[in-house]
Amino acid sequence: MLPLLLLPMPLAHAVPAMPPDTGSGVADTASDCIGVSVTDTAPDAGAVNVPVDVRPTITFDGGCGVINLTIALTNPATNEVLASMPYTLPATLPATVTLVPPEPLPFGTDLVLSASDNYYGLYTSVPFTTAEAVIPPLHGTLAVEVIDASFVQGLVSDELSATVRVTAIDDPSGLSHVELSGPNGDGTYDPTALGEPLVLQWTGTAPAEVCFEAVQVDGRGGQIGPARDCLALDLPEDVGCGCDGTGAPIGLGAVGLLLLARRRRG
Repeated sequence: MLPLLLLPMPLAHAVPAMPPDTGSGVADTASDCIGVSVTDTAPDAGAVNVPVDVRPTITFDGGCGVINLTIALTNPATNEVLASMPYTLPATLPATVTLVPPEPLPFGTDLVLSASDNYYGLYTSVPFTTAEAVIPPLHGTLAVEVIDASFVQGLVSDELSATVRVTAIDDPSGLSHVELSGPNGDGTYDPTALGEPLVLQWTGTAPAEVCFEAVQVDGRGGQIGPARDCLALDLPEDVGCGCDGTGAPIGLGAVGLLLLARRRRG
């Protein structure tokens, strides 16, 4: 492929300005930088279906001395810098630099690999597009079970808790998530974090039953579910009436731990 020239700005063939004379007696090599070029990149400019675990490289050649560059990988749609590193172009060329992103790149995204130097005005950019995600269909059954629940009666509101087991569908792609809703509100969970039952807490008035519902959203946004389970409650007669069952008032400071009797309703 044709080499990509690193052109000094603003004129393509103008000699960059010399830095201030330090009195060292050593000639500055800025005038040689006119010959610097990018002779190879990986990915190539305009490449598509680039793996998201790619480690982009840029190869420089020419007769240039030491130049400090910034190598970067950006998303031009959001201006997000996905990876960046300083790089000093050595006096002896050719030389290849490799940029290692800290995490896999986003799927199906237009990105730009660039090398820039503010002092000499050198710049090159290489656009490419990452591969679309391969999302296998999910097979299995999503399940929710309310194992138990309890509450502590308060003067203004009750303190409630529930233990809920969510059995998510195995997702090899790692792109799905589980949305769980219940009397405590909504939550989003990574399926791999649902190996143990969830202990959920909230405040309010003890309800007649506690219900939780879950859906699993795959990597393409499709939903599986909902799965739902409820625990019906046999509340003691004195709940909310301020008495102990015999008609005697309960002291204002007394708080009873009331266990919710299990009566399953599908």
